[in-house]
Amino acid sequence: MLTDISLYLADRPLPPPLPAAQFTTLSTDYTDDFEKTLIVHAEDPEVYDSGNRLSVFYKRNKVEANTVENQILDCDDWQDKEDKVLKIFHDVFPTISVFCPTVTRITVVTVDGKLTTSLSEDTDEITIYLPIPPHLSHLPTVPIAELRKVEALHADVDLVKWQSEPFAFKKSVEDPEGTIQELTILDKLSNSPNIIDVTGIVVNQDKTIRGFLMPYIPAGNLRVLFERIRKDEGVAHDQLILDWSNKLRWALQIVQGVVDLHSIAAYNGDLKPENIVVAQDGQAILIDFLPMGISDMFAAPELLEKWDDHEIEFKSMLTPQADIYSLGLTLYALTQENGMVARPPVWREGSAPAWYQGVVQRCLEVDPSARPSATEVLSLLQKGSS
Repeated sequence: MLTDISLYLADRPLPPPLPAAQFTTLSTDYTDDFEKTLIVHAEDPEVYDSGNRLSVFYKRNKVEANTVENQILDCDDWQDKEDKVLKIFHDVFPTISVFCPTVTRITVVTVDGKLTTSLSEDTDEITIYLPIPPHLSHLPTVPIAELRKVEALHADVDLVKWQSEPFAFKKSVEDPEGTIQELTILDKLSNSPNIIDVTGIVVNQDKTIRGFLMPYIPAGNLRVLFERIRKDEGVAHDQLILDWSNKLRWALQIVQGVVDLHSIAAYNGDLKPENIVVAQDGQAILIDFLPMGISDMFAAPELLEKWDDHEIEFKSMLTPQADIYSLGLTLYALTQENGMVARPPVWREGSAPAWYQGVVQRCLEVDPSARPSATEVLSLLQKGSS
């Protein structure tokens, strides 16, 4: 069994600078009746807000059936779809003499058999960033202009360099109010060793919030760490390699993080191995307190039942009992050294003692009221490990 994992927690070389490109496709937003592709032109890949942002928008043409926009909408091959969109974009781009300071929208529509385009400001893509509220004014600020992007770690998290040091930058993309809520949680728990720290609030020139900096954790999250260790040590997927002492220590730290979170009446909502990172000192740290959804594999059954009810606000679904169910599955995944889980749990022989399995089973009670609190889970783990 592998006891010393310090090599896997150490600093890792940062990737080389991102290559510059004249055009970069950022994302595609789509429904059955419309699609929009975001493209950036002449962007410095290391500098935020550089270049010109454009969108290509097209919706189903209900007047004329045989149109380019309908063909793109009905195309199942994503590469073919993107190629068709980019062809339209490259045909139109040379005719654009003035770009909107925010996002320039190219609207595509076929009229009388002829493909036409029109330009406008894409107001749907304008984010209204919020000022720093008084209760967070004590936190240091970092101008976004001082950041240098290294690579994307997640959809809303980038690896950046600031003052020549690496940090994780969580961007305020779709929910500026949510960013303030997450910052509030992190600030209240700034003394918890098992909750990620805030290095500083990233701001625009007008001091509105663009996101926040966190320490960069080279080892990454538990799922990534398990996969890297397994690969480098040449261990098969169905074999265990980590010493039980490491996993028990992480279990205690993860539960302590949940105890701290629940102590301020805050709930994670999406607790899973991917939202737990391991610092260089071996400490397990919880991240991501602004879930935009749930992970079916780790979500409590009562959350899964409500998820498709669009009349129920997601944040109102979050409860300590739902977190405990996800915590149970996370504690199980930890022992199996896997970022994925079976439901109900199937324990590998020797993966965890019976008392630990019993704690997990209590967390997974179908009746939410029968599940223990986070404090009780911590007490049970401490008692079992003594």
